[in-house]
Amino acid sequence: MVQLELGTFSRFAGRLYFEHVIKPALGMGGPDVAAVEEANGFVRKYASVLDAHLRGRKYLVDDHLTVADFAVAATLPYADKARLPLEGFAEVERWYARLNELPAWRDPFPVAKTAA
Repeated sequence: MVQLELGTFSRFAGRLYFEHVIKPALGMGGPDVAAVEEANGFVRKYASVLDAHLRGRKYLVDDHLTVADFAVAATLPYADKARLPLEGFAEVERWYARLNELPAWRDPFPVAKTAA
């Protein structure tokens, strides 16, 4: 299951991130409409699989936080900017909210405090 998600959900979520965030930031023009449409369909398809898998679990591997959670969720901090179509996937939302409870996940690059 986790391997399926790493090769599918993350792949297409990453494509949306590239089309909506990276390309404009690098001045590469607007999103490729066909690529976005294809990626949206696959994100919905695999978010459905992920949502079903998460039902009754805290994390991808039962109640154990593993590197798989971070790998699959890597694009979720950018879900709004990448326009990931995740509406209606309550288990994905719950799981991501649980990851956001972790300070290091929520703020992975804290600003160093200057010495007084």
